[in-house]
Amino acid sequence: MIKILLDTTEILVGRWEDPGDYPNAVASSPLPSYDYVEGIEGEIKLEMNWSEYEDFLDNVGCDLLYRWIVESIDYYYPAGVLSAKWGYSASGGERFLWLFRKPVVVTLWVVDIESDPNYELPEDGTEYDG
Repeated sequence: MIKILLDTTEILVGRWEDPGDYPNAVASSPLPSYDYVEGIEGEIKLEMNWSEYEDFLDNVGCDLLYRWIVESIDYYYPAGVLSAKWGYSASGGERFLWLFRKPVVVTLWVVDIESDPNYELPEDGTEYDG
């Protein structure tokens, strides 16, 4: 069974502000500013056995990785995130360690995301849904 050793993921919030510097009188005032989901920072550290690691490797580098993450550790993107590109590193995954039944530790992190342009972040100071 895969163990979650660490999950420090949280969303990064960016703020778009219109400079309002336009050459014509029709667009002389700035557009309203808004917050948006800029990214996901942090990492997820997992411990797994060799067969789980082989299953993980079968899903790396393709669109199935997120589905593997959902099915294996019940992790879902926070609200405002449509998709993400993941990076990973592994320690203990060398084939000869399988003989000694050593667990493999895989660290996952988000490299890039696609934000939902229609998602509005809460304005009342509550925690973001994620």
